[in-house]
Amino acid sequence: MAKEIVILDVKKFMSTDPARVGKLDTFVIYSVDKDRKAFVAIRKDAPTDAEIKAAIAADEKARAANVGKTFSIE
Repeated sequence: MAKEIVILDVKKFMSTDPARVGKLDTFVIYSVDKDRKAFVAIRKDAPTDAEIKAAIAADEKARAANVGKTFSIE
């Protein structure tokens, strides 16, 4: 089932990747529905729309793999 994603904000920040010292990465904040906001970091200064879409799709796929799991802790 397709989800409607709304990009709320895009920010640049100094990369935390040791291989990208001194370069900017992109932080995308997006909304999946009225109750859930999420974000994804893209290791690129100026990602294309396709790269942003792919990063969000991968983030949502990873999130969905863990939704509904239960566990106990002591």
